[in-house]
Amino acid sequence: MNRIKSEELIEILTRYFDGKEEVREKALKLSREISKGSTAIIRKLHNQKKLNINELLDDLKPLKIKYNDLKTNMSSYPELYYSNMVENYIQEYAEAIIMLDLIKNNLNVTKLPNPDTLGIPYSTYLLGLSDVIGELRRCTLDALRKKELSQAIEYLDTMEKLYDIIIELNYTERVLPLRRKQDVARALIEKSRGELAFAVSEYSIVDNITVLKKDLKTYYKKVVRKN
Repeated sequence: MNRIKSEELIEILTRYFDGKEEVREKALKLSREISKGSTAIIRKLHNQKKLNINELLDDLKPLKIKYNDLKTNMSSYPELYYSNMVENYIQEYAEAIIMLDLIKNNLNVTKLPNPDTLGIPYSTYLLGLSDVIGELRRCTLDALRKKELSQAIEYLDTMEKLYDIIIELNYTERVLPLRRKQDVARALIEKSRGELAFAVSEYSIVDNITVLKKDLKTYYKKVVRKN
């Protein structure tokens, strides 16, 4: 058996864990910056009066640099990179990338950003993908407020297609902590579907009233002429 002096053991372990602690602090700082920047991009997307997808994609570029720095910084301690500590922040980054890609490609769900190309862990990617459903709900409500029914229907359709993806992945929480996100996504879709159905019927009533008013106006004009 290969043995080591206690002094050498302490020195080796101290050097290792000092390095790990330093990397952890840097990783937390970068992760928070990436999360904050990603949230700002999503907020900007919803607040833009006129959508400028290229501007939003430009905002994403410095976050990609920070994410690459994060991975490089943590390469010596992969257990940190795959911990909840980082995942809770980076899923916001995955959400922003997927959301912008969908908007840029006219809500085409048949091809999504490749997690391997992005270098994002699969579980983190899926958590971000699930959150996109919530962002699309906001888009659906905005479209309804603007009375853009066809656009609202497209957003809802996209929500359902993304849900079809995440619901296929049925694993225990220890393997993939996605169950809560699946439940939330389903509830949001059902709520959005009900709101859309109500809006369609409401707008139909308004349209019918408008037509009725025109018919009545025409009728009264005819009556006045006869008299």
